[in-house]
Amino acid sequence: MVGGGFVGRVADAWHRRKGFRVALVLALTFVLLRLAMQLLLLTGVLTTGQLGQEVFFPPDLQDYWNAARHIKAGEDLYLQGALDRVEFYQYTPSFALAFSAFLFLSPLALVLTHTLLHLAAYVALLFSWDRIFRRLGMEQARDALVYTLPVWL
Repeated sequence: MVGGGFVGRVADAWHRRKGFRVALVLALTFVLLRLAMQLLLLTGVLTTGQLGQEVFFPPDLQDYWNAARHIKAGEDLYLQGALDRVEFYQYTPSFALAFSAFLFLSPLALVLTHTLLHLAAYVALLFSWDRIFRRLGMEQARDALVYTLPVWL
């Protein structure tokens, strides 16, 4: 399995090892079921039975959303005076400013976009590590990345 891109290396591993095929199919099945459950939870289908009636915001996403709204309204991101709570906003103001680009989305579109961006980041991470290992000539590390793909998923 020397050379080739990440997808080609996964295809090679698929054809060479039955154990890898079984592990990857099980991992992909789990990923798809978990993603479906997460989407049902985020979109409110699990809690209300209707799509988009009551959107569930993960805590970090709620922080991003609130901070972006505060930035847009010209309000403070951080509490003034005595603090009953150690952290009010745990990210830099530039992060809140960057997230304000997402304020035009509806809550439903926002949670779906947030989920898709996370998935894209994980895919980019895998391809980036493969590219780093390739440039450093670390073929065994590239093989390990492929064979541990079911664990990453």
